[in-house]
Amino acid sequence: MTNKLYFTSDDLSGRCTVTSSQFDETAGLWRTRLESTLFHPQGGGQAGDAGTIAGIRVVKTVFDENGDIVHLTVGEVPPGEADAAVDAQKRLMSSRLHTAGHLLAQAGSQHGWTAFKGDHREGESRVVFHGPEGAAAPVPAEWQPDLDRLIADDMPLHAELHDGVRTVSWGFMKPVPCGGTHVRSTYQVGRCLITKMKLRKGELSVSYRLED
Repeated sequence: MTNKLYFTSDDLSGRCTVTSSQFDETAGLWRTRLESTLFHPQGGGQAGDAGTIAGIRVVKTVFDENGDIVHLTVGEVPPGEADAAVDAQKRLMSSRLHTAGHLLAQAGSQHGWTAFKGDHREGESRVVFHGPEGAAAPVPAEWQPDLDRLIADDMPLHAELHDGVRTVSWGFMKPVPCGGTHVRSTYQVGRCLITKMKLRKGELSVSYRLED
């Protein structure tokens, strides 16, 4: 299995070891595997990283059917040592959106709602909550001040890895299991707006976006 360097490192470039690169006729791309990777695969509601390996473009990073990490590249990457670089702009956006999802979950909890799933992809960002029995749907203006405060408090990220399980938290927030990437402090999320709240069959879907 590929060693997940992104669990413990925020580095976006470095040397890697290519173990294989095989053409996938269905995707029209090469399935390139590394011994260890800085690339975060799509999962947990977060988009997969892009970038380059040995100068060859990585379109997307995904998990395969066995749960290992595959880098989908536009060309074959020779086995052996190579330079790898993660697309910094795409990673930053993913990290900001993912962190914002955690903070939105915290804001919701302060109003009695419990987050149980989320999607942190740009343009699709939302967190889904279970709420108190018979509760009416809130409106964005009720939660927005709480979200704003959590961001403005500039709380530092705290991440721990135990027996392959990684937990994350910021400031006073309770640690939760998460394998995604995040910004180092809540202030780095920037301005985040709650755009819509929809209650259906007891599930509250809260959509959000970043202003820049």
